[in-house]
Amino acid sequence: MKTISFSHNLLSEMVVSLIVLFVLITTVLPSAIDAIFGKVKTLEAFSLSQGVKQRIVEYYAHTGKILTSPEQSTFKTQGQYVENIQVINGTIHVDFAEQRNLPKATLSFRTAVLNKETPYALFWVCGNAEPKQDFQWQAKLNQTSLPTPYLLNQCRQRK
Repeated sequence: MKTISFSHNLLSEMVVSLIVLFVLITTVLPSAIDAIFGKVKTLEAFSLSQGVKQRIVEYYAHTGKILTSPEQSTFKTQGQYVENIQVINGTIHVDFAEQRNLPKATLSFRTAVLNKETPYALFWVCGNAEPKQDFQWQAKLNQTSLPTPYLLNQCRQRK
């Protein structure tokens, strides 16, 4: 029967490699999981805010005005991560409950119109993003406090 012998150098190199791999996994993996978790929160905000956006669009199409008063803009919507959705002067504010490593945060959806020739074409601007060219702000109040790594690309400020 043959025995396999390892040199001490090979064994120590394997141990060092395993230690480096362990350190990388324990430092990188939690931040990657948090980033994914944050994006899941943002996706839930998009999903739950669709009904509110639809109501605002319908109201705007009939009146030419954005919802402004609290009676018109109270929505009881709650999800796994979303605590509350409210509309203030035409801006939808989605409030997230505190979970895991992420503190309470807000994501805003603001409205812009295409131009004065087509006043009923509303465009939703998410988070810290700016409206596209030829759009004018209809509601500019931004209370987004969700950290940038958790925002989807379309919600980030362009440089």
